[in-house]
Amino acid sequence: MDIAFMFETMKTLLAALPMTLALFSLSVFFGGILALLIVWMRVSAMPPPATLPRATFSSFAARRF
Repeated sequence: MDIAFMFETMKTLLAALPMTLALFSLSVFFGGILALLIVWMRVSAMPPPATLPRATFSSFAARRF
């Protein structure tokens, strides 16, 4: 076991941790916003916004994988 190599590798990995956490946080945030928009469209009483999610979900439900 090469301890020096493992230490250098760990330093490199930890240097990339802030970017990884930022990308994770952004993807969770924007995924949540997208989910809220889809749910809002789904429960909307207005026909145009409610039609798209219903059509999409029904087309996936009708498919046989």
